[in-house]
Amino acid sequence: MIYSYETPEYFYLIPVDRSESNVQALSINRVTNEINLFEDSEAIERSVFADICYGIFGIIRLISGNHLILITEASRVGEIYSPDAIVYRMENVRIIAYDNKNSAKPTRVLSDKQKEYNDRYLLMLQSILRMPSYYFSYAYDLSSSLQRTNRQSEKGIGQPLIESANMEFVWNRALLRPLMTQQKFHYFCLPIICGFVAIHQELIKQRLFRWVLLSRRSTNRCGTRWFARGINTDGHVANFIETEQLLLTDRDDRFSFVQIRGSIPLYWSQLPNLRYKPSFVIPNAPHIKSYGQHVRHLAREYGRLCFVNLISNKGSEGRLAKTFTDLVNDGNFNRGNDIPFVNFESFDFHNECRRHGWQALTRLMDQIRSFIDEYGYYWWCSSTNSVQRVQQGIVRTNCIDSLDRTNVVQSMIAKSVLRKQMIDAGILSEFEMIESYPVLNSLFSNMWADHADVCSTQYAGTGALKSDFTRTGKRRLTGVIADGLNSLIRYYKNNFEDGFRQDSIDLILGVHQVDEREGKQLKCPLEERNLAKIFFLPVLFVLSMAMFVGTLLLYGGNVYNIEQAMYTLFWFAMSAICLVIMYYLGNEFADYPTLVRRRR
Repeated sequence: MIYSYETPEYFYLIPVDRSESNVQALSINRVTNEINLFEDSEAIERSVFADICYGIFGIIRLISGNHLILITEASRVGEIYSPDAIVYRMENVRIIAYDNKNSAKPTRVLSDKQKEYNDRYLLMLQSILRMPSYYFSYAYDLSSSLQRTNRQSEKGIGQPLIESANMEFVWNRALLRPLMTQQKFHYFCLPIICGFVAIHQELIKQRLFRWVLLSRRSTNRCGTRWFARGINTDGHVANFIETEQLLLTDRDDRFSFVQIRGSIPLYWSQLPNLRYKPSFVIPNAPHIKSYGQHVRHLAREYGRLCFVNLISNKGSEGRLAKTFTDLVNDGNFNRGNDIPFVNFESFDFHNECRRHGWQALTRLMDQIRSFIDEYGYYWWCSSTNSVQRVQQGIVRTNCIDSLDRTNVVQSMIAKSVLRKQMIDAGILSEFEMIESYPVLNSLFSNMWADHADVCSTQYAGTGALKSDFTRTGKRRLTGVIADGLNSLIRYYKNNFEDGFRQDSIDLILGVHQVDEREGKQLKCPLEERNLAKIFFLPVLFVLSMAMFVGTLLLYGGNVYNIEQAMYTLFWFAMSAICLVIMYYLGNEFADYPTLVRRRR
């Protein structure tokens, strides 16, 4: 934690714990943007009057100049495996402009247009930072799995976390660049992940253990459901999440199991056009090249690979499924590609569960069980003070969104591995199941369902579908109704809000960097967003439908009166015209991002 103290010319950031002799305070010049370490005892003495904050989220440039983002509120999630390894969830931030009307230098003069654009950038920042999905720790690297941390531990002893962090999962990496330019500032660089963390303790047969579920969302090709699909030229896929399950026992044994999800690794898109399910577009592109980059990256990071594809083999998903299957086969059997071998399991989730019920998922587990057993999991044993096992491969699961169907399957994989880990830890016998302990089984199901809801909200805007099955192991009528409601909310958000949300993500991740000349010497990309156009037709349709229904009710369906019939037909025609226009020109009325252009 740090004290934050500001004057018209400077920000002073002073560590609360100054017991380490090599830790100094940080000063940021609000006029020149210069950053330095200092030992100004007078400033440190004044720090008792300063605000306490949890850390620096970063520094971002907007039209009005640089802004410092401080974490002002956070809640304690729990400890990983020691009192030092406390995990916090970020709850609130303070965004402070460098430019100050009381400063010795006059404030930058902005035009009315520039002020409007700057306020919209600030609104984007506040919106994306308000999402309750950011986690940090002062002593535990949340960006890395336990196995990766163990590999890095020798060279990372006594060093700031940022120096050993897996930057793919550090969400404030772009905003920390001004502080990462020199190693002496690294103490103030707090790596923050976006994802999910839940920590619970349980007691079984007098054995106390801690169970942690942790997900890290990648910063590469990140975005919202319909604006971030497929793969890019660097081999990064949309909605890529690394999920780690930790089991920490009272004997200090540490177990870890990692699995991943991500969008189908080929070039494809599904841009919003006001239809409930936009068509898939698969362009003629170098799929195999980017797919190869993706697979090679996964093989380097995780070892052997098993891809589990849950999309349908027929209907609108059929072409995508065939292209994906052909791509994997090309990578596996055309040795000229030099692509690591991928074990590929295709399972038509909806069709199989429709025909055979949810018991069909046990057949999928039988198909992939050999890979799960072969890849294993990480186990550090305290009694021998050594690593007993390492995870040698990864299961990568996907559906269309890599959300709802993926959540169900990943939770089943995780439960089978947790049972094996608990047997190795001596908590369960070989004849016992997780289900033998109702409290543990309920805890597992609810944590995974909560995890599913959070991951889904980050990408699609609502909680997960089918989460009642994850919670209870059964599909219920209330779950079906909740899924229908969530689907409607997703439709609205994906069509009318996600352009703004995608812009917010691109802004915080540094995909778009604001130029202070925007709105003056340079055109500001925010000029492209026309909210009136986006909402005009849908509002007119709703109004027309309301008037149509109203005239029917008012006139009691009496169409023999010409005037009454004309009113009714007029509003019916208006509704129909709006529907036709939205059907054929829907992409013109959906909310598209403007900072990084997407093809309509």
